[in-house]
Amino acid sequence: MSYLKRVWRIVSPLLLFFAVDYLVSIAATYVYVSGYDLSSALTTAEGAQAFIQGAYDMLMDRYLQLTLAAAVLSLPFLIRMYMKEKKRRRKIFHASPDGRYAKYVYAVILSAGVTLSVNLFLNALMIFRYASDYQSAVAEIMTESLWLRILCIGIAMPVVEELIFRGLIYHRLQDMTDPAKAAIFSSVIFGLYHGSLLQGIYAFVLGWLIVYAYQKSGTFFVPVLMHVVSNLIGIGLNYVYTDSTLVFSVSIVLTGMAAVWAFFRFRRGSFGTVEQRQDAPAPGPSHDAPADIRPASEGQVRYRPEDYYPKEPEDTDDDPERRHTLPGSKDGDDE
Repeated sequence: MSYLKRVWRIVSPLLLFFAVDYLVSIAATYVYVSGYDLSSALTTAEGAQAFIQGAYDMLMDRYLQLTLAAAVLSLPFLIRMYMKEKKRRRKIFHASPDGRYAKYVYAVILSAGVTLSVNLFLNALMIFRYASDYQSAVAEIMTESLWLRILCIGIAMPVVEELIFRGLIYHRLQDMTDPAKAAIFSSVIFGLYHGSLLQGIYAFVLGWLIVYAYQKSGTFFVPVLMHVVSNLIGIGLNYVYTDSTLVFSVSIVLTGMAAVWAFFRFRRGSFGTVEQRQDAPAPGPSHDAPADIRPASEGQVRYRPEDYYPKEPEDTDDDPERRHTLPGSKDGDDE
């Protein structure tokens, strides 16, 4: 596979979502333009500037609604890509009945512990006040209703992002390198996807932990669950505030210890076995049926089964009374 094809396989799921999101924004802008008086916008510079600013404000005011629409519309395509990728994998994970529910408990504790400890630590250091881009994004999102934030940020986007980054990009990177490097590279892409430096570093750490839990558990529901829990806790933290240094310190220590405990439970646990699936036979004359088996016309080669299947060895024994036997039959049995 060429270098460009490899890059395309990696970035195509993400580009698909960006394309759907862009089309949704264009559709929203068209609806806005259809109800706007273009006579003033086309005659004066002030009118044109007001028109452009109004369209921009409309897109920003409806950011979550448009993102939710893009997530819902892109979901069928991503699920189809994921199912095709799942069928193509060479390894099959057989879950163990002993750890059937424990892995989900560990996933929730690990995700919640990391999200709480990191966010509380950053709040204690007041680092968020220096991230102006992050503060402006949070302020814009907080103007939306709580249920819309839960539906979009807490549920829809985690499912879409897990299909993109863990379900597709991570597995496609595994085809090009070993699982450890694939986990790092997919987490780097996940961090860059979030845009800002602060969110990027946090997303990289969380993304690597999600991949690790995915590898150990063998089920795609674990990454989705961890991402949903992390985003829902992030939404809830916007309503929690305290000036108590003691509360911050105790909370950071307890949640951090819980995350470390869950991580080592994943590390030491056995949640199933991995079976190497036998590769399909390579295509070739002995396996591929001909596309056209109609009666041969003039100048066309007729299909002959002996050209596609191995021939039986010729019997060189001149004894006419010797009987041929089918493979696996006992000596003396008739054909």
